[in-house]
Amino acid sequence: MPAALRTPGARPASRALPPPFAAGSRTQRRVACGSAQPAAGVGIFPAGQRQARVDLPALMVEIRADAFASDPRAAAAGVNAAVTAGATAVVLGAGSGDGGAAALYDAAVQLKELLRGRAALLLLDRTDIASAVDAEGVVLSAAAWERLDFGG
Repeated sequence: MPAALRTPGARPASRALPPPFAAGSRTQRRVACGSAQPAAGVGIFPAGQRQARVDLPALMVEIRADAFASDPRAAAAGVNAAVTAGATAVVLGAGSGDGGAAALYDAAVQLKELLRGRAALLLLDRTDIASAVDAEGVVLSAAAWERLDFGG
């Protein structure tokens, strides 16, 4: 690092990987939605809120909002069976029906109630609906990524 960029008294960054990712480590890896382990008492999650985690390798189940619109009982039974069998996340997509955002929101609310924290609820491309139903995250496709506005 050039001397002009160094902070006085700062140590050079270590090249060693942290223990969970060190060579030969057999520690089960986890992905935290939000950030890695925060410093003591500091983090992005408000106090008292649970941090969503997905074990890797993960078993994710994808379902479309159309399934909940056409046959909610069968869709709920299928998702429940998948989570009971070990699925760690459910990815909800809009589908091809005419319901649009309203159908996706209704399906997300039903899934959130059904999952009750047993698996993470991820929405496909819809950050607005994920925020509205307090989902654990969003899966962004390349098309959705291009539409994001970062204010610059």
